[in-house]
Amino acid sequence: MAKIFTKIDNDGFPIAFYDENINEIPENAFEVSETDWQEFLENQGERKFKDGVLVQYNPPAPVLTVAEQIATLEATVTPRRIREAILGTDGGWLAEIEAEIESLRAQL
Repeated sequence: MAKIFTKIDNDGFPIAFYDENINEIPENAFEVSETDWQEFLENQGERKFKDGVLVQYNPPAPVLTVAEQIATLEATVTPRRIREAILGTDGGWLAEIEAEIESLRAQL
């Protein structure tokens, strides 16, 4: 197999991969093993280079806006949940969700 090279950004993530038989290799690219190359392809966004070593990267959870938090909570209020609330079998779940939504709306 041909040698594979990569260029990485300032955070250690690959920008591009280059096959020596197909591409012109940029000056600041470096060779990666076939194993590392496959690891990048199979785990896109979850691997990066740190100090020249391939490491696992766990991206931080997205930060939702208040409006997105409200929409997420509202999406959990399904017809079944409403029916359970009407029957009194939801254990107060709907009231808790409504209170949380109201609290978030006060932040808008």
